[in-house]
Amino acid sequence: MRKIHRNICLWRLTIFYCMVMIATCVYAQDINVNKQKNLYVALGSADILDTYLSPFSYNGTHVAVSYENFKKNDYYDGILSFSKVTNPAGNVNEYAGDLRWRYAKLYDIFNKGDFSVKIGPMAVLDLGVLYNERNGNNPAQGRFSLMADFSSYAQYNLRIGKRKFPIRYLIDVPMIGAAFSPNYGQSYYEIFSMKKTDHNVVFAHVGNTPSLRHRLTFDVPTSKGSISLGYMGIYDQSLYNNLRYHSYSHNFIIGFSL
Repeated sequence: MRKIHRNICLWRLTIFYCMVMIATCVYAQDINVNKQKNLYVALGSADILDTYLSPFSYNGTHVAVSYENFKKNDYYDGILSFSKVTNPAGNVNEYAGDLRWRYAKLYDIFNKGDFSVKIGPMAVLDLGVLYNERNGNNPAQGRFSLMADFSSYAQYNLRIGKRKFPIRYLIDVPMIGAAFSPNYGQSYYEIFSMKKTDHNVVFAHVGNTPSLRHRLTFDVPTSKGSISLGYMGIYDQSLYNNLRYHSYSHNFIIGFSL
């Protein structure tokens, strides 16, 4: 019941963020909005559940490195992340790796003074693997998905004296796409060696993938660029072929302009 309640809460949160970003969309204008390149390092906590490998949630540490490039209406970034998590008994570890590439076409819906808002579609390619050190027959679970997301990118220039301190917010919510998943009780040996496929390419949508990712940063200008401090939250969920998955992480991030 606790897991069901948590998923319902995340589903409501997803709907709430969609409504907020469409209706109010808090974004801000950068000092040089036409050209931004940043490198971020994130460190935080991870909560991972994959019922293909284990019925229990594993908790531990999450680290990530992200490169961001923003030019006018084009935004893209790449995120490489790693997590080490442990079961509730503390005697089994899981290791998760993920590579995510995102590209968005963002359009101005508000731009006045120090405040602006952009929204648009985002393409997201996600490759990941989760390894459980105890499992014998199926020790790992792979992930692959290609999604079309709704994205909003906001920025506000906080003025202190004659200097501008940009506050930036980015959010994306998966809407529709395709994903790979083994079926319930199906091994990878059956899929790739015996060629016995069973609905392994699934139709992904906001109903079976109620997820969101967001990032809030405060930029401090320097003589050669800026330093960013902030928060990154990732709430990935899916229910494919009766296999439930979630990966929640809360991270402190520091970034540097390039």
